[in-house]
Amino acid sequence: MSNIIIAVSKDVIFKPFFLNKLIKKLKNKKFYISCIVEVSSNKKNRHPSPWSKISYLQIGLIFFFKKIISLFSIPLKWKHKSTVKLVSEFNKIPYIYTDNLNYLLGNFKLNKNDIFISFQPQIIKNPQKLNFNLINCHPGDLKLYRGIKPIFWAMIENQKIL
Repeated sequence: MSNIIIAVSKDVIFKPFFLNKLIKKLKNKKFYISCIVEVSSNKKNRHPSPWSKISYLQIGLIFFFKKIISLFSIPLKWKHKSTVKLVSEFNKIPYIYTDNLNYLLGNFKLNKNDIFISFQPQIIKNPQKLNFNLINCHPGDLKLYRGIKPIFWAMIENQKIL
């Protein structure tokens, strides 16, 4: 049986919900997920742009309203979907946090039947040298929307299909 390792970027809104659904589908198909890797963005000491300031405000409002909602009783199973780490704990899958995915990939003990699924923006260097299968997922048309925010740009351009 091959191992499946899933790598996702640090995201508290979209990725946990997506990851939870993916785990359920893979478990229904009898796949074994051996690890979930959360990858930080590696962008430090940058000056925030006006768009990032707006997103900070939006995230701040989301967390503010989540705190207000948390005053009410919410079933525990919903609370476990708030972060990637909680999703992995809830599903009893080992969790690794890293800011250097390439170093981690070089140290994984995987064989040619194992599968590494990547949903994160870091560039994977020398993928041909890896000893396992690598699936790198991008949430948009690569010809039109490169980079880490293809859904945002497709929405700005009123695209109906990504």
